[in-house]
Amino acid sequence: MVGSLVKSIIKAIRTAFSGAFTFILWTFWLILAVILGLQIYVASTNQLQVPTFLQKAILERLAVSGVHIAFGNTTFDPSGSILIEHATITLDGFEEPIATVQSLYARIDPEALALQKIEPLELRVSGVNLRVPAMLSPSGRADEIVKDLDADFIPKSKSLKIQYLRGHVGSLLLSLSGEVPFGDQIKSEQQALPVAELLAKYYPSISKRCAVALGALSALYNPYLRVTLIPTADGEIADCMFGASSLHLTDPTVMQFGEINASARIPVNGKSVGVDELIINANRFSVPSNSVTGRGVRIIVKGVKSKDALKTSISPIQIDEINLIATRLLVKGVSVQAPMISLRAKDGDVLTALGLFDNPSIVDLKAKAWVLDQRDIFDGQVDLKARSVSGDFKSLLPPSVLELVQSRLKKNLDKYIQFNNPVEIQGHVVTDEGWHFRQAVAHVDATDFSILSVKVDELRGNFVFDGTRLSSQDAYARIGGNYARGALYEDFSNYSFRYLIKGQLRPLEISRWIPQAWWSDLFKPFVFTATAPMADLDFSGSMLDTVHSKSFLFAESKDPIIRGVDFDYVQTILFSRPQFVDVFNFTLIKNGSSAQGRFARSLDIGIGNSSQMADFDASSSLAYEDLLALGGPLVPSALSAISFSAPPSVIVHGSISGPDSIKGAHRDIDIHVQSNKGLKLSDFPLDSVSTTINVKDDLVALPDFNASFAGGQIHSKVKITDVNSKPTLAYDGTLTDARLDKAILLMSSFSADKHHSEPEGLAAFLKDKSNVLFSISSKAQGPLGIPNSFHGSGNAQFRGAELGQVKMLGLLSELIRFTALRFTSAKADFTIEGSKLNFSDISVVGANSAINAQGTYTFGTKQLDFKARINPFKESKNLPQQVMDVVLTPIADVLQVELRGTVDKPSWAFANSPVTILRNLGEKDAAGSPAKTTPVPIQPAKLP
Repeated sequence: MVGSLVKSIIKAIRTAFSGAFTFILWTFWLILAVILGLQIYVASTNQLQVPTFLQKAILERLAVSGVHIAFGNTTFDPSGSILIEHATITLDGFEEPIATVQSLYARIDPEALALQKIEPLELRVSGVNLRVPAMLSPSGRADEIVKDLDADFIPKSKSLKIQYLRGHVGSLLLSLSGEVPFGDQIKSEQQALPVAELLAKYYPSISKRCAVALGALSALYNPYLRVTLIPTADGEIADCMFGASSLHLTDPTVMQFGEINASARIPVNGKSVGVDELIINANRFSVPSNSVTGRGVRIIVKGVKSKDALKTSISPIQIDEINLIATRLLVKGVSVQAPMISLRAKDGDVLTALGLFDNPSIVDLKAKAWVLDQRDIFDGQVDLKARSVSGDFKSLLPPSVLELVQSRLKKNLDKYIQFNNPVEIQGHVVTDEGWHFRQAVAHVDATDFSILSVKVDELRGNFVFDGTRLSSQDAYARIGGNYARGALYEDFSNYSFRYLIKGQLRPLEISRWIPQAWWSDLFKPFVFTATAPMADLDFSGSMLDTVHSKSFLFAESKDPIIRGVDFDYVQTILFSRPQFVDVFNFTLIKNGSSAQGRFARSLDIGIGNSSQMADFDASSSLAYEDLLALGGPLVPSALSAISFSAPPSVIVHGSISGPDSIKGAHRDIDIHVQSNKGLKLSDFPLDSVSTTINVKDDLVALPDFNASFAGGQIHSKVKITDVNSKPTLAYDGTLTDARLDKAILLMSSFSADKHHSEPEGLAAFLKDKSNVLFSISSKAQGPLGIPNSFHGSGNAQFRGAELGQVKMLGLLSELIRFTALRFTSAKADFTIEGSKLNFSDISVVGANSAINAQGTYTFGTKQLDFKARINPFKESKNLPQQVMDVVLTPIADVLQVELRGTVDKPSWAFANSPVTILRNLGEKDAAGSPAKTTPVPIQPAKLP
């Protein structure tokens, strides 16, 4: 484009200069010829007597002229002034006039005329028109090449001063002033080439050259040329100003320029052309086929000079450098501000390198511009023969470039990528022959942008792109507190990628980059509050199909939260694909406790979590609650009824599968639990547990449950069925040699917790610490979590010398005061009927007494409802007491008592009225005995 414009303008200027100077010279000679013709005309018409010497001179000059001049009105006076109007000039061989002159004024030196010399002092012409004969015109018509020419010449001894010269050369408005040197050369030329001979010999060639000039000017609209000739010590200089309202070019493509002007100072010595700087300006510029428009275009051509004849190039001139500058360009809607393009050639011939005259070669190209308000720079070489380019570039891509790309693609990209700051790209680009892209190496530095709604704070690195593959060995990206660095490879021919990166990253913060649910499902349980986990990742797959992506990951994190559980440290090594995750090893640490193991999960990503299958093996010393939380929905809800006061030792292995998996919905989990500390089963306190838990679908079984309670040992079997709907608990176990006092305290606390009240002390049940042991064997079944709804049976045994200290039994001594009741053992058979214990047979015996009872105990209200028969001396081995037992046997039926009230406030009472009599007798004996000073034999009690 630049070469074509320069070529056209230089051609136009050269043609205009050549035609102008030729025209000036030939006009001068023509004026002289007209003067001579005037002399002949005056002499022939005898209007004024012409001196003899003047006639002789005219005859000598027109002897072989072949020039014919016809005049209209003529005025001549002896002072030397000649005025000719309506002159017509013809040549031999041409029927049509070659020129017409409206008026010609010549002032001749009268003193020289008196000395028989012709010395013109001034020449003025007006309305001069020059024509190209029809036989020489490209159009086949007699076309005017010069019109309306006005000029004023003042001849000097060695120069011709042009006061003014104005006229139209074709469409070109020509304006010229200054001095043209003649010297001896002109005089010699006058002797060798008279006016007539010059016209006859050179007019055909001059006409053709003028016709060519007019053709070159046809692309210009309203052109003008102003020339000021300035003589200097080194020769003549033409200060030229050339312009036009517009320029229209068609080769190599349609280009339009508006309001063109060019300026240059051109040496005129007749041998060579040398211009230090030619400046061409255009107010407007457009290339319609490429949707390019511009404002304020300036082309600066430096070092214009003619070539030596020995140069092999056919270009007539040589140009050292071409610079193109514009205020603004609009390229397919893209605003380019202040573009600057500099073209140079290694051999110093830009025109030849551009291929305007010869075969093109290598051009050094430097370009700068502000594109979308950001500066872009290119410095390289363009091989126009091979059609290739190589060079360095530096560019800033502003946020508005996204709008440009969207308009070109006609697609909204906001949801994919957004820029807030310019992206800096600096590198080197190379193409092969035919402008085929080979490679670009660039350093990219970007900040504050978003990809798929993920905000990226920083991205930098050195990237290599060969047209299909993009790679980087030192890429770095930062997302908030996350960062990653490493290598990346992307192949756009098959849309594959691979990232080898290290850094720290919160996986859920990039979940928009991996839209499949498996990524979110995998990392949703994880929360990283303090710092993002450190990771070493090998991630590969397809940009179009993340279903087949895969990753190898080593990750570790401090202070993570997994399913709501705070950990001190987590480490894992895993291989993952969207449908498969294999955790080769994981380690969890919290408060000095740890868990480690492996885990594998697979699923059909088209179905989702309901199709997953998982296998796992792990061992743990973590808190039991943390283990339940980690298991999440995979853990049966029934296991939440268990709690430990200290982290147990747990070994677990098993497998699970979802309802839509190939195995169907199944759970097969084995858990071994060992703890030497306390635990609670449905809030019931136990100690030192050792058990195995088997989970089979809806069944949870504890085949060997061992624990401690109140100093005794529990051996039991537990089974929970329908754990996912209406879980039912069935157990069969024994408690051996438990301490009653400890059991009372534990049960009191358990009951208080259930009713959100303060626990009662031991004194409410025992008078003091009593060493009473008991054993219980029972089995029952009922809904899990509803203790008062169980049904079953069992038996209990109590033994201990302090059994009578039990408050419930000790109150009988207050009821029956005539003897002391000392119990050492008890046993009972009972059935469990929901909220009641139904005791069918209770036997309490001691050293001197026995109780047989039946009744019920109601949970919740602690209500007692018992009836008992008391034999105060039945178990006595002493003879007096045995006699009393025989004596009292007839009234044994009368010693029936009832136990009412609650466990903490029991109340004994006789079932029949004789009890009152016996009680009164006992009270009298007790009141009178201290007053007696001598022993009195014991009297039998009197009945009322």
